[in-house]
Amino acid sequence: SINFTSGANAGSAAIDMTGNGRVIFNAGTDAGTAAITNRASGTIQFNGGSAGSATIDNLGTGPFTAKTTFGTDGTTQATAANARITNSNGGRTMFFDASTAATAIITNKAGGITDFYSDSTAANAVITNQTGGRTNFSGNASAGAARLINDGNGTFDFTGTTGTAGDGKLSAGSIEGGGNFDLGSNQL
Repeated sequence: SINFTSGANAGSAAIDMTGNGRVIFNAGTDAGTAAITNRASGTIQFNGGSAGSATIDNLGTGPFTAKTTFGTDGTTQATAANARITNSNGGRTMFFDASTAATAIITNKAGGITDFYSDSTAANAVITNQTGGRTNFSGNASAGAARLINDGNGTFDFTGTTGTAGDGKLSAGSIEGGGNFDLGSNQL
């Protein structure tokens, strides 16, 4: 495991994780411009830290999920900031609590998934689901003013959220492309 504590910055490090590796960014830390490749069942965890302008690739393999999580400690807000995050083949990015995708660029390739839980928000991110990619919203999670793009047969699923006010009224900066935008009983 690599554990970044208050004030630490990953700079331009190249981090390549395989197996059950773990990289943790705690409050007051920043991933800088690091290139982080997460293979198989590794975890990148932002507990109040920032992804900065890092490039993060979550590459699952078979039954294993390579994941990046934001806000999993329940006490601090984590941010994807300006990161470029790609999820594929079981790769997953998850936003919890009041964490934010900020202005990140997130791409879900085939088998890649991004989840927004609790009160998290896609904020001003650009999220692209390629064929077989998926983004899910649940709890009171919001797309905010994000640009949501479905290339091919991707899916944005809003059926698990009731929006920030809990009234079933949702927002997004824009929606583009084919694929599925499943609102359930919500209004966009």
